[in-house]
Amino acid sequence: MPDVPDTPRGPVVPPGHHPPPRADAVLPTVLTYLQMVEPPARPPAARQPAPDVELRRVFEPSVTLDRWLYNAVGRPWLWYERNQMPDDWLLAYLRDPGVELWTLTIGGEIAGYAELDSRQWPDVELAYFGVLPAVIGKGYGPWMLDRLIDIVWARGPKRFWVHTNLLDHPRALDRYKRAVFVAYKTEAVEYRDPRVLWPDSYPWP
Repeated sequence: MPDVPDTPRGPVVPPGHHPPPRADAVLPTVLTYLQMVEPPARPPAARQPAPDVELRRVFEPSVTLDRWLYNAVGRPWLWYERNQMPDDWLLAYLRDPGVELWTLTIGGEIAGYAELDSRQWPDVELAYFGVLPAVIGKGYGPWMLDRLIDIVWARGPKRFWVHTNLLDHPRALDRYKRAVFVAYKTEAVEYRDPRVLWPDSYPWP
């Protein structure tokens, strides 16, 4: 199991990307649901884009590692929900046979991660996906996404789906569409704003 590194420091969120905090701690956004119902018509993704880059499944992941990955990738985009989950619930989820944790490493250092949720087989959800701030824009995220798509479709699912929202990286929706996910539903939602409710817990952008 990979060691948990120190908390990464990377580029800030693009100016103006997130709405300003509100006193009522309501954070409105729009969810977009996307899916693919057949494998993309492209050659298989390379197993490694470079000799020191690997996508590896983590067997028996720990709560500590998963929380670190969640915050290292998601904090710039105001992810907070997993931090509210009890450790025993999270561990049971991570150890469910239908849940897989995958890490992207570069030179042996963690650079990103993904969770595949097959508990509703033959549907598979890309439950979480992203790279660390310092790796954004270097092409590793698109490769990891394509590789995961190939891994999932090699198992013969009926559907592979994901959702994103306007608080995520500004290019997230476009990246999923370029990977041949097709949007099928949008939904206005309201999250709790971690910048208001837990201002001292994490270095929110």
